[in-house]
Amino acid sequence: MGVLPKMLSLRALGLLVLTNLVVLPIWAQERSVQPLVAAVLDVPPFSFRDENGAFSGFIVDLAVMIGDEIGIPIEFLEVSDAQEFIQAQASGRTQIIAGVVVLPDLAPTNMFSDTIVTEQLLPAVLFDEGAPLTSAGIIDQRLAIAPPALGSNAPILDDNIAVEFDTPHSALMSLLLGSVDGVLLPTAVVQQIARKAGIDHRINFVGPPLDEVTRHVALHESRQDLIGPINAALANIESDGRLESLRQRYGLVVPRPPPDTLRIGITHLPPLIIIPEEAEPTGFNVDVTRALADRAGINIEFVPLSLADWVQGPSANELDAVAGLVVTEERLDRMDFSYPIMERNVALVLYADSEPDTVNMNGLVGRRVGVIEGSIFDIILSRYDEITPVRYATYDDLFIAQSMRDIDAAIGAPHSAEETIERLDVEDSLRIHILDDLKIETSIALRPGLGALRERLNAVTVGYLVTEEYKAIRLSYFGEQVFWTQGRVDLLIRVTVALLILLLAALFRQRQSQRRRELNRQVEHNFTLQQLVNDLEISNREQAEFTYAISHDLKAPTNTMGLLIDELEEDLKASAEDEDLINDMRATNRRMSVLITDVLDYSQIVDGEFSTETLDLNEIVDEIIADLAAQIKQSNATVRRSDLPTIDGNASQIRILFQNLISNGIKFHQPGQAPLVEIVSRGSSLMVTDNGIGIPEEKQDLIFGLFKRLHLTTEYEGTGLGLTICRRIMANHFGAIQCRSRLGDGTTFELHFDGIPKP
Repeated sequence: MGVLPKMLSLRALGLLVLTNLVVLPIWAQERSVQPLVAAVLDVPPFSFRDENGAFSGFIVDLAVMIGDEIGIPIEFLEVSDAQEFIQAQASGRTQIIAGVVVLPDLAPTNMFSDTIVTEQLLPAVLFDEGAPLTSAGIIDQRLAIAPPALGSNAPILDDNIAVEFDTPHSALMSLLLGSVDGVLLPTAVVQQIARKAGIDHRINFVGPPLDEVTRHVALHESRQDLIGPINAALANIESDGRLESLRQRYGLVVPRPPPDTLRIGITHLPPLIIIPEEAEPTGFNVDVTRALADRAGINIEFVPLSLADWVQGPSANELDAVAGLVVTEERLDRMDFSYPIMERNVALVLYADSEPDTVNMNGLVGRRVGVIEGSIFDIILSRYDEITPVRYATYDDLFIAQSMRDIDAAIGAPHSAEETIERLDVEDSLRIHILDDLKIETSIALRPGLGALRERLNAVTVGYLVTEEYKAIRLSYFGEQVFWTQGRVDLLIRVTVALLILLLAALFRQRQSQRRRELNRQVEHNFTLQQLVNDLEISNREQAEFTYAISHDLKAPTNTMGLLIDELEEDLKASAEDEDLINDMRATNRRMSVLITDVLDYSQIVDGEFSTETLDLNEIVDEIIADLAAQIKQSNATVRRSDLPTIDGNASQIRILFQNLISNGIKFHQPGQAPLVEIVSRGSSLMVTDNGIGIPEEKQDLIFGLFKRLHLTTEYEGTGLGLTICRRIMANHFGAIQCRSRLGDGTTFELHFDGIPKP
């Protein structure tokens, strides 16, 4: 054998040895890492599908955390019910449950980790019935259980009547409907379902606890070699706070009962919160929170915090509430929020020599944008993957850096941006804009377990936000503001309930009948027209007061209705016929909600406070077009305007007027034809014209009447109040609205403002 062949043989031998030493061990290692399979089913807060259809919940998130810590992937297997959930783990079909009680069916074939959460069993009853009770006083009552969940074999059942349900949802529903007197389920399960449905203020847990159990990671014996690494992973997750955060997020910590005095966290953040050295705290958030608590009869105490602690919310600081946090999806998982107390703009700061075509977040894609670290604006920027945030400790640092062109733009609070730029004397180089696609809502944040106090605050919030006191507070800290923004209108919608519409409809019929009788009597006695108008105003005012008086107390039934529909859908097993039934129920519920909104709009317009200001109709119409973008895109519509005048009017009402007319022009379009809506100015009138289906001449006077609908098919849904509202708005502005239309040839609404348009 020659030298060259020998060299080749040696090289081949070396390559073979290297393969055995490196490649094969890597291959073997990859082959040995088998995923852990975990079962999931719909039992909030432990496991469920989120809004995007992905698996979520305490045992899901914890399993993923453990898998990341020990370097083993987690796979999920969806099962049909609790029995299959337990059987799959007992048999080894699944190998891990990250948070389960040591059940007899699991013990023979599973190992259990160190304790991850301690859980109490407290009977849940309706709040008004539960206040005087203790668990020891519950005798001869109907108690709902959902085997094999905790509580199914509680000794208290020996003295009561057990009513078995398939799911925790149906057990809680039976309590709300009065079919049972109490529920025996893990406190966390009841709390999570009730919070999600918005009925936690109606549920009361009575003590002392009937039982206390611990939850662990269950590991099937086929993977018992992992119990040590899993315990080590749990120790790491506990030490860095992730496990406690997970418990808080999914409500596994039993909430403390409502205190005698609500402890509210604040931090120095002018003008929202001002903490002087030797004086009472003040600021917009503090003054409004103090006023609402006083109206709701709640004792409060303000507790100073650092900014970093304040933004974490009440639970993280062992407090009951935080004054004026911005509502975000992440925070909704950990805390409750009252109705918004303010809607705030977001400032976009650009170089003075740059004039953007549009002022929105899309214009910042690909740019370096400065922001205050840890602020709500930092959270907002984190949602945009294509925007690079550059974080600063203070506004001074931020705008000094921008003036030196270290960043492309900045976002923050308008008041703080304006004050800092003026103080730094960089007004010539930086210019403040207001983002037109982003606003933030500020609310009082409360820890879980304070649903009843939250509802007491909500009950007084709507009325307080229209008072002169609130307007004066806002004016003193922020200057002149437009109150009736879309956010305030949305707030009015959220405080209504489905049952309210039934009562309001009856009230309207009663009022109309009463008015006809009064008009006949007054005509007989030659009463003047002014007397009739005044009397009608009194009637409308009484109706408006009635609307607001009952809206809060009747809110719970609509939540119950929604929960009932969800439960019915689950029980019906989704056959084609049953799906049609569920869809019809949801559609009916949706139409009722729309009608509630229109009734509230009408009552507010009839007897709400009426203040005027100078309005640029171009800005109002452009905002409406932006708000209706989804409807416009879906119907392939075109909405355009000419140069419109400036008028003196009420901003909220003028906005509702044009939104109704534009939305109608899009909705009532010709089949197969793209809608076209045009708003033009002609002399002292404004024309809103569409190319829709038109209105028969003989019916054009009917369309402005209460609850008058010409199209009763589901293709053109509506309440019959939109044009009634439009006519009332025009009357409030000493004007008139007329309709000109031909069937099949579009419609024009002519608005006469009686001299209000300004040159």
